[in-house]
Amino acid sequence: FKEKASASLILQRCWRGYSSRQYMHKLLFDRSIEQRKTQVCLLEAEEQYWSEVHAKLETRLCLPKLRSDQVELTNKVNQIHDRVIEDERNHVELIRERACLSPRAIGEGWDVELDKGIEKYRNDVTNGKLELLLGSSLRLRQLEESIQSGEESLRQARLRAEKFSTWREEELKQLWQRQQQQGREDEERALKIRIADERRKWAIAFYRSSGKPDKMRRPGRPWDPRVYKESSTFCPVSSDTGTSKTSIDRVHNLVDQIKMQSCQNQYQLFEKVLHPLSKVLEGVNRIAKTASTPSSVEGARQVNDDETAKEAETFIKSNAPMQPNLEAKVPSRTPVNSIPWIMLDQLAAEKHKLAMEKA
Repeated sequence: FKEKASASLILQRCWRGYSSRQYMHKLLFDRSIEQRKTQVCLLEAEEQYWSEVHAKLETRLCLPKLRSDQVELTNKVNQIHDRVIEDERNHVELIRERACLSPRAIGEGWDVELDKGIEKYRNDVTNGKLELLLGSSLRLRQLEESIQSGEESLRQARLRAEKFSTWREEELKQLWQRQQQQGREDEERALKIRIADERRKWAIAFYRSSGKPDKMRRPGRPWDPRVYKESSTFCPVSSDTGTSKTSIDRVHNLVDQIKMQSCQNQYQLFEKVLHPLSKVLEGVNRIAKTASTPSSVEGARQVNDDETAKEAETFIKSNAPMQPNLEAKVPSRTPVNSIPWIMLDQLAAEKHKLAMEKA
């Protein structure tokens, strides 16, 4: 009883450990799936947020209008720059002409006119440079900086949205792979359970003659060693049919003698059945041996194929089975020696005597 109680406790402990591990694995799997789903939702929200930020920036910055203004300011700056260069050239030309005036031209008042032109071009060059440096060029630089900062903001928002989108796709792929792996493991386990159930259904159940289950041949357990001692397999070589003193030994010896007689009957039956085939096999072996043996004469080292074929044909015709005559009466087969009734009577008498001794 103590051994059974300790074994029961071990089984209970093993089952509790197995059940706890299965429950723990299930909880861990559910938690990991829930965490991954939450992560996917967060990444989807981040992707949606940065997509909206990108759309709002595009609407608010109005980059097409800023780019058109940039083109106009660039053209204006180029025009002012060309005008300043032209005024400087004219200013230098007037200064050169003023230096080349003759006294007669000076007396006529050309120097005053040239001085006025020089003054005018000097003022135009100064105003043009001020407009170029502090006016249109400054506004152009500010516009370019705003366009550059706007494009950088759009690029960052687009990159963030793409990053969260890629991250979400990877998380979804890992989530699907984990679920598929768990599904495959569950299917394999269910398949093993179904196979085991089917094997248990088709397992051979041993019963006693009374109809009760045989406790010596329990399914799923090692058989009792006494089962192998009761084996009824008969071996003619190792059988002992000698005389014995006890009744049980005499019964066993008689059973062995009956089995020996049955084996001899089977040998005789097979010998008669295979006798016609043995003649054909002997003839074929003799022909093969004749064909494979070279001649002893030095000049004739090869066997004559025509003679060998003629000999084989003659042998096959002589040993060929005759066509059955359906009208002729088929002779009856010689009956094989059966087990003598004397041995069966002795076996019944010994069994009766053994039963009387046990009673």
